[in-house]
Amino acid sequence: MLGIKGLVIQERMNGWIRWNHSDRPLAMSFHIRAFSPKILRFGGERRLEGSLHIAGYTPVSVRGHLRLALTGPHYCLHAEIPGLGLVRLVGHKTYQLKQFRKSLVTCPMSLYQGNQIIGQAEVRYEEPIYQFPFKSVRLVLG
Repeated sequence: MLGIKGLVIQERMNGWIRWNHSDRPLAMSFHIRAFSPKILRFGGERRLEGSLHIAGYTPVSVRGHLRLALTGPHYCLHAEIPGLGLVRLVGHKTYQLKQFRKSLVTCPMSLYQGNQIIGQAEVRYEEPIYQFPFKSVRLVLG
């Protein structure tokens, strides 16, 4: 008999990133896959892995975590970017009643190198939001 092993969340977010020393934003996207054996646990960190694409840079792998919260998900992605070294991309969606649809899909982020912020970014989930539960959330059976 098959049981439920956990929950997978897969997301592709597209947007822009701007280094602190530049006024010109670059296209950016990431694709992540986060897993947790605890299906209904909010607040717990789900390990994630995926890829990060920044215009003009070689695509790189990311690892990190996704934490779900009632106010919106929190993302923390770690990557080794050629020419920059180890960086951390951190952000969270903050659900707001006044701008509910926008707040559901938009995530402002900061790019860190060590403890220093070296850039800002904004990404959006661009698929129709009603498709999210069908395309991006999966139960893992085993």
